[in-house]
Amino acid sequence: MLTTAFSQKSMLDSSLTIPFIAVSYAPEFPTADLNDRFGTFSSIGGQFGIKFKSNVFVGFKAHYLFGNRVKETGILDSIKTHEGGIIEVGGGLTDPLLDMSGYSMFLSGGYIIPVLSPNPNSGIMLTCGFGILQHKIIIDFRDAQIPQLEDDYKKGYDRLSNGFSMNQFIGYAYFGNKKLINFYAGLDLTQAWTKNRRTYNFDTRSYDNATRFDSMIGIRFGWMITLYRSAPDEYYYQ
Repeated sequence: MLTTAFSQKSMLDSSLTIPFIAVSYAPEFPTADLNDRFGTFSSIGGQFGIKFKSNVFVGFKAHYLFGNRVKETGILDSIKTHEGGIIEVGGGLTDPLLDMSGYSMFLSGGYIIPVLSPNPNSGIMLTCGFGILQHKIIIDFRDAQIPQLEDDYKKGYDRLSNGFSMNQFIGYAYFGNKKLINFYAGLDLTQAWTKNRRTYNFDTRSYDNATRFDSMIGIRFGWMITLYRSAPDEYYYQ
């Protein structure tokens, strides 16, 4: 009897097309102009990507930025009393909290170099992306009523800034042979050319039209869920 075996390609021995979704986290260390406004903050996000058989990678990712280390603490000094608080409607003093909030979004592409890897789909990952970065100062005065910071008045202090941004990632991507463990980790670099979209700052009583150079360095770890079907071995006998 003649026996012939046919085996479909597997993750272990072949480079496959792998669509995936991912969630990630990074501590971010601001540099350049961004470092003048904020201290270290956090970034969490999601990504959809496709790694093709050629190991070329394309994807879209978005991150939410948040933190409580604001360096521009004097933005409310012009409406504070000598005691250091702001008079609310009830006559009491309150001292609002300042936080950081923002987001980034990128279309990205790159390549996975299959070295130091358990299969041809894993290895050093290099990507570059283009998109937008936005950030602002959150002024939280909790349940207090402060007319100077209500509605549009708050916008004169929050330094809302956004603009064109670039992103690079260099790290390692691992696609498990059995789809159970898939992750990436590495350096996440971002540069952005932003402007203050409020135009006029109430505290400095001046227009702000200057272009900022905001940059940050992140150490990002992401967990991936692959969306392809495993190819089981199939055998036919004659």
